[in-house]
Amino acid sequence: MSSAARTRRISQTRADLRASIADNATWAAHLGFGEYYLPAFMLLVGGGQVAAGLVATLPQLVGAVLQLAAPLGVRWFSSLKRWVVVCAALQAASFAPLFLAAMFQRMPVAALFVVAAFYWGTGMSAGPAWSTWMSALVPAQIRPRFFAIRTRFGNVTLLLGLLAAGSLLQAGDIYGWPYAAFAAIFWVACGLRVVSVYFLARQSDSGRQSDLRVVSPLPLLRRLRGGHAGALILYLLSISLAAWTAAPYFTPYMLDVLHFNYAEYVVLIAAMHSARILALPLLGSLAQKWGADRLLWIGGVAITPMAGIWVLSQNFWALLVFQILSGMAWAVFELAALLMTFETIRATERTQVLTLFNFLNALATSAGSLIGAAILTGLTQTDAGDATAGAAYQSLFIVSSILRALCLGLLFRIARSPFHPDPEQLPDFALRPADTSMYESIALRSTGMKQDSAGQTEENP
Repeated sequence: MSSAARTRRISQTRADLRASIADNATWAAHLGFGEYYLPAFMLLVGGGQVAAGLVATLPQLVGAVLQLAAPLGVRWFSSLKRWVVVCAALQAASFAPLFLAAMFQRMPVAALFVVAAFYWGTGMSAGPAWSTWMSALVPAQIRPRFFAIRTRFGNVTLLLGLLAAGSLLQAGDIYGWPYAAFAAIFWVACGLRVVSVYFLARQSDSGRQSDLRVVSPLPLLRRLRGGHAGALILYLLSISLAAWTAAPYFTPYMLDVLHFNYAEYVVLIAAMHSARILALPLLGSLAQKWGADRLLWIGGVAITPMAGIWVLSQNFWALLVFQILSGMAWAVFELAALLMTFETIRATERTQVLTLFNFLNALATSAGSLIGAAILTGLTQTDAGDATAGAAYQSLFIVSSILRALCLGLLFRIARSPFHPDPEQLPDFALRPADTSMYESIALRSTGMKQDSAGQTEENP
């Protein structure tokens, strides 16, 4: 390669990495204004506590079915990039009916579920293709540090979005215009998602779509069953079910049982994300030194008690400490799981494998949320007071931690494979590292914090 070509290649890769960080930053900010507050909006329109929990899970199942067509969509568009950009733009459009509903101060519960399903379907359809695309754009030897840095930027903007949206909602609650406050945050969420689409469009196309393999689901599952990728996927699916048994119900627990206001609610969310921001720079170096698999063990053990500890106190300040611990634990787990997917899943099959994973993960999260709903319904009578309802929620949190502990046995099936770049993927130059998204594709939805605000945290295309 000539010196001029090498310089152009380095310049283009750096530009791609900067655009990827900007995309993630605006995408994460849109979560803070939009997705995090869907359960709260469900409570406002009269959906009830169980519906507020299920709106974060059941629409994902519909979305997961829609995204099964992602490999065909990539082939039809003949480009990973074009498919991702179109899906992301459609996801931005899903905020329009939410904005209108808030303006007109009404929305049928069923309609909110449909909009949420469209939101998840478009986002999930982009995720697997995005992961394959990024594996071609991000040099293998800088992935641990790059994704740690990228996630840190995303967490900062997510935190700012959460605080800004929470402040608007708190003001709306105080001054008697809650619907107008929701209309404002949904409008901003749409705009931020549009900006993230712009930065997606500025990144280079990888050309990897010509190498994609299309394998029918059953043979793919049979082949994955005995390998490291299958063991990793099984563990992540198990964590999904365990975490989402409790994850969707932290929001109604805080708002309807503990009667926290929006300001207290958003501070608890912000504490978790602040802890993640502080932890991630160190985690990138630890992943490079220890290996992603060892980091996954540490994260798996650390997240186990993070739901159960909520039974120890109902005091706001104690819960704030729990959130900080949760943020640190989930930061370890998320980064490790992201890196393990790059190591264990073949690049040529990653889009299809992760598409299948998204579908199975949606089944796991939906099953977990339904188990949680059954536990709450069984333990809470129709006329139950806050004390009885609180005890039911706390029992649910303990169940979630027990299930997470049982999942640890599956980690023994994941063979030690410390992170090291594949020599065939190494470019002939080095770069200075400029939410992680594939695992934010898995982690943010499999672990749950994205909606539960209690320490359980892409689909960031």
